[in-house]
Amino acid sequence: MKETTATGEPAFAPLERVRTHRNADKGGTFRWYNDDRQPDRLGGGIVTVRLHTNDEDRQRKFNRAENVRQIPPGDPE
Repeated sequence: MKETTATGEPAFAPLERVRTHRNADKGGTFRWYNDDRQPDRLGGGIVTVRLHTNDEDRQRKFNRAENVRQIPPGDPE
């Protein structure tokens, strides 16, 4: 989850992974997703997070593989 510090810098906070799953697109290629639990201060609940890079990520120069982990450190798996 991306938050902003008091100085305006981005800071990424870990989310609790509930499950990892894949969906097939029309061409039969699989795309991977995590279902993660949001912190209570943000309303709780489960959000689905895309694990693959897309054109929007490339335009923003956001390295999704570097910042979004399929199985994050500290995960019991």
